[in-house]
Formats: sequence, structure tokens, C-alpha cells
Amino acid sequence: MHNTIEMLFVSGVTSGAGLEWVQACRSQPQDGFQTYFDPATIRGEGEMVRMWHLHDFKTKQMLADKTYLSVKNWVEYDYKNKRRRTLYMSLNSENMGAGEPIYRNGTPSDWRPVAPGSIAEILRKLACEGKHLTEAADASSSMETQLDVIHQVFQRTDATPLTT
Repeated sequence: MHNTIEMLFVSGVTSGAGLEWVQACRSQPQDGFQTYFDPATIRGEGEMVRMWHLHDFKTKQMLADKTYLSVKNWVEYDYKNKRRRTLYMSLNSENMGAGEPIYRNGTPSDWRPVAPGSIAEILRKLACEGKHLTEAADASSSMETQLDVIHQVFQRTDATPLTT
């Protein structure tokens, strides 16, 4: 399993606007998108945790008369109450958060419940488990420590890493 995570980290991490994207779960081909998160952005206090995640689309999506291929979200999760809210969102013209933002919203959304079995649930678990593991690693920036944290997050959340 550790080799799988290393392969995921080395081959599946994609840079975009300073963020390091790691695929969060396998999406079905018919879904038309993949979901990523950045473990280095996991921050929190108490039962609250925040993390960047990204939805990357295979085909262009439309908003009014503009197209986008990715959505970046800064999301806050309430681990205890199993809910979430978006703090910031941008729709970007290119894949993996690149290109010009065609839309931005920095107004926090209302709290919404996290549905069992949803992508939001996987992201919530990754964020919350990652927060606890990152705190334990005490901000070590070594590649080995980062890989170990990612490995533990996937083990504890039943997330399915994708290797390509």
C-alpha cells in the first residue's frame, strides 16, 4: 500500500496556482470529472477543519456565456456534526485550476449536511483525518513524512487512491 501511495504522490500530484493536487477518489467514467485535494492546505481548530479541493472536468462546463474546466473550493468541515460550507470558490477556464477564473465567490455558503457515501463525505474524512495526522507530524516538510501522512489518511478513510 505504501508503494501505491508513493506512486500516487509522485505521478498523481499536479501543480496549479501553488497547490499540490492529489486525487481523492476514483470517479466513474460517466461522471465526467475527477476530484482532488491538497493535503498541505489542511488546517483546523477543534472540530472545524478547512481544506482546498478541486473538481476537474473532462468536457467544458457552462456558466452564462463562459466555459470552465475546473472548480477550486476552499471548504470548511464540521467533523462532529458532519456538515460543510464553501468559504471560497472559483470556476477556472483550464483544467486543474489553471487559466483565468471566470467566476469567483468569497462569501461563505450556508452549512449543508454531508451525505453518506458522497464525494463530500470522502473529502470531509480526508480533511478531518489529515488535520489530526498533520498536527501529529508537527509541520515536518520532508517528503517521507508527507507520504506517510497521505498513506495514513487513505487507510483511515477508506478512500481509494488511483494510480496511473
